[in-house]
Amino acid sequence: MFDDNPYRPTADSRVADTPDDSIVIPPIPRQRSAWNGVLLGFAIGAAIPVGMGVYSIAQFSAYQATLPSGSATCGMPMLGAMMIIFFGGPFGGLIGALVGGAVSYFNPSRR
Repeated sequence: MFDDNPYRPTADSRVADTPDDSIVIPPIPRQRSAWNGVLLGFAIGAAIPVGMGVYSIAQFSAYQATLPSGSATCGMPMLGAMMIIFFGGPFGGLIGALVGGAVSYFNPSRR
């Protein structure tokens, strides 16, 4: 029976709005994508070298604060930390993306 009540909630979007509400549209079957695993693996893989680089910067800043004012210091620890962040981060992310994509692609619950 068709109801003209404008306040009727649409509880299920798969149910067609017909007079008897008996026609059900089945959901479209989709295969889950492996991109979720790739992105998650990249984020986890890149976070480790970036975290190490940030920790190195914090340690170098703490060391530099203990020195007398105006003393010369070597900038190599800061350069090393920047290298870890800008080169190690994407490389670690690439390895993490490969592992995450492979695990997500070959996961039996994906199908």
